[in-house]
Amino acid sequence: MADGPKTAEDFYGLLRLTAPLHRTARHLHATLQQARELVPDDRDLINLRDQIGEIERTIELLHGDARNGLDFPSHIIRRSKRRRRMTWPWRRIG
Repeated sequence: MADGPKTAEDFYGLLRLTAPLHRTARHLHATLQQARELVPDDRDLINLRDQIGEIERTIELLHGDARNGLDFPSHIIRRSKRRRRMTWPWRRIG
């Protein structure tokens, strides 16, 4: 998967990897935000919270891209079947 996921199995593996990472990053970010509210002047805490926020967003985007990559082939298949159903009567008439 050095060049990115190519198969449904690759995308599924990426989903399985990113889901717990995203949950962990989201919870850590929320915890750091609560700590920041308790200690509003701690610059290190603010910086750490911001870094975790960036990591959370990156993982969220990666997870979404993997989900979209996994859904895309099924979308193409559904669209193809729908087009086939729409053109089928016309092939009989012609």
